[in-house]
Amino acid sequence: MSVESPVNDISPAVVVLFAAMVGIEGVFAAAEAGMIGGRMGIGRRVSAIEDYGVFGSLVQLMWERGEWPLEHLIRFVSYPFLHANFTHMIFAAAIMLALGK
Repeated sequence: MSVESPVNDISPAVVVLFAAMVGIEGVFAAAEAGMIGGRMGIGRRVSAIEDYGVFGSLVQLMWERGEWPLEHLIRFVSYPFLHANFTHMIFAAAIMLALGK
């Protein structure tokens, strides 16, 4: 008689992405608590969103000019790791784990 696991198998790649999401959120939470960066750490999340988030106007400008600088293309890879708060990250991570099986 075999015993089935109550949890589905998860790909190692999905586990790594989940760990990255939780780790980045941990850094933001520590910064907001003043443990990282002191007083300047409070704005770390907003600064990261400005530096690594995708903005429609920026994409439109790149499309119109036909220029695709690497510093802006990195935004398409980094934006899934940026969240407004802890709850937002939990929902995104749960959906990723559910779809990544």
